[in-house]
Amino acid sequence: MMEHKEIRSLIRGLHDQLEAKVLRRDPRTSIQLLLRLGGLLKHHFGHEKDGLYGRLVASGDPLIRATALMAQDDLCGLRHGFRRSC
Repeated sequence: MMEHKEIRSLIRGLHDQLEAKVLRRDPRTSIQLLLRLGGLLKHHFGHEKDGLYGRLVASGDPLIRATALMAQDDLCGLRHGFRRSC
């Protein structure tokens, strides 16, 4: 959950930094925040895919397994899209 809070905090910080006048004046803070957010998201996606969904996919309950596989597929799509944009 700490990762979620940090990700939300970075996104809130980025909101003001991505204003055109701020970027024209000095884009370095925006770039640093984007790089930090990218690193956190890559780390977070890995934890969710392997740690959370990996365990649920191994469940003996067919509904849990199917739901975990769908969530894992969604997460992989997000990871792929994110990597292509970085």
